[in-house]
Amino acid sequence: MIREIYCRMPSDTKYDPDTLDTADEVERILTQIRVILGTKNGEVLGDPNFGVDLEQYVFSYGSKKKDIIRDIKNQINMYLYYDQDKYSIDFDLNYGKDFIDRSDYAVLDIIINQIKIQGILIK
Repeated sequence: MIREIYCRMPSDTKYDPDTLDTADEVERILTQIRVILGTKNGEVLGDPNFGVDLEQYVFSYGSKKKDIIRDIKNQINMYLYYDQDKYSIDFDLNYGKDFIDRSDYAVLDIIINQIKIQGILIK
């Protein structure tokens, strides 16, 4: 059985302070996706292609939603190890404007087996 280090943030609504590791497959998949999304290209020694500079990519001029999702899926296919017969992984990206501080934001939803599992706010 593969166990992953539990790495949910205390601000996460599903955070459990008494958990050190997890064998839950969906949690393991989410952990690996978070690592891929949180790593910029070139930050991993020996593999300059690993990671998605999500914040820069989402807000760069001319980047299209379908291209961003395609590139994220390519990273998932290259670096994520999971049972593809058991789990389907998809993403949805939506943009918005915070009218209080007039800033732009994006929300990337992680969808596993047609269920939105987690949303990531990029601001």
